[in-house]
Amino acid sequence: MIPQMNNALNGWLSDITIDKLTIFIQDFQAISTKETILFQGVVQPYKPSELEIQAAGNRIFAWIRIHTITDLIIKPQDKIIYNNKQYKVWSVQDYSMAGYYEYTCIEDFVAE
Repeated sequence: MIPQMNNALNGWLSDITIDKLTIFIQDFQAISTKETILFQGVVQPYKPSELEIQAAGNRIFAWIRIHTITDLIIKPQDKIIYNNKQYKVWSVQDYSMAGYYEYTCIEDFVAE
């Protein structure tokens, strides 16, 4: 039997809000929409040792990992906004058999 990690997360969960950005082209113009996603989870920054193994050009951007018991229906390459910063979803780990999901995100370059 697989251990259920959601029980370990219960004491750490807090309310989190992210905005999922969807960008599409319509009539030769980029249209951007936001979908607000409310859930409970834990946001964990990367440790310096974890950043050491990332590609050299990616180190200057902030990395976060989101742990939640909720499937957020986001996938790699999706754009999200968390805490007023835009991130690109780097990877999604479906550990639903163990009771949780893990999303790794990197701060996304935003042209001003």
